[in-house]
This record gives sequence, structure tokens and C-alpha cells, in this order.
Amino acid sequence: MGATSTNQLGFLIFLLLFSWSADVGGGPPPRFYRKYSPVISFNLDETKVLNTSIRIAARENRLEDLKSSLNKKNADVNDQSDDGVSALMYAAWNCFPKIVDYLVQRGADVNLQDEQGRTALMYATRGLCLPVVKKLLITPSLLINTRDHRGRTILKYAQSAAALEVGDPADEILKLIRKKIQNFK
Repeated sequence: MGATSTNQLGFLIFLLLFSWSADVGGGPPPRFYRKYSPVISFNLDETKVLNTSIRIAARENRLEDLKSSLNKKNADVNDQSDDGVSALMYAAWNCFPKIVDYLVQRGADVNLQDEQGRTALMYATRGLCLPVVKKLLITPSLLINTRDHRGRTILKYAQSAAALEVGDPADEILKLIRKKIQNFK
């Protein structure tokens, strides 16, 4: 498109807006824009942005960004998204053992549940992430008999995973979870 046709197009748009604004109340286009344009405002809560960045760093395996964010004032290692997913849950689902290890060291709650009642161990089991399952199973504060909102325990998650995936790591995860439950009793 040449310079002349661009100028002509701009002029046509101006005329269209000017004539339209005259039809809807008169006056020049600026008044039209103020009256009918959407107002966009940003109300950024710095703590919410910080905690979202923690979850994103965990989800994307960015350990240095995670460390930096968690060292800031008001950082909450257990903050959850709108659907209840925490940084630990993201790291467990995506099978990032180093991130999981760091989050647990920083005080992440391994028993925290999302809005459907799933824990980080349930996410790791569903994702067939043996290294993360092993790390979470040795966490002293782990409650092994937690149920999701449908009544399923971690054993049910492991059995379902083993039924769908034959062989390692599903069978190994099931074996480890059964052993943990036996030691718990």
C-alpha cells in the first residue's frame, strides 16, 4: 500500500468517525472517544504478581527465577492459583525433582489440596514421575491417606496409573506407595 492510499484510508476513517460521532450526539471525535471508549485500568497487586511468578517459575523449571522470587518480601511458597494449584503441584505434575526439592526445603506444604482435593503427590503419580514421588514419600509431614473430593486416595491414583501404564515407572510408584501405606499402619 503506497503513501497516497494510506493517507486516503486515514482520511476516510477520520470522516467516518466524525460523521458517526455527529449522529450519536454531535461534537468532534475526541468527545466520542471519551464517552464510548472502554476504560482500561490496571490494579496490580504486587503480592499476587509475585506469587504468580513463583508458580510460573515452578511450572517452567526455572530454579533461579524461583529462588529470586521466593527471596522477596511477601513471597508465599504455598500460594495457590484460582483453581487451587500451588507451585509444588505444578513442579510435581511436570516432573521437576530439583524444583520440588527446593520448594519442600522452603516450606511448601506437601498436603495442600487444589479445588478438586488433589495433592502434589497425586499430581506426581498421575504424571508418572517416579523421582518426584520418591521425594514426596520421604517428606515427614506427608499425610498418605488424604482423599480428593471424589474420595480417591493416593493408592487409587497409583492403581489407576499402573492399570493404564504397564511396567516402570507406574509399577514402581504403586510398589512404593503400598510400602509407605504399610509402614504408616
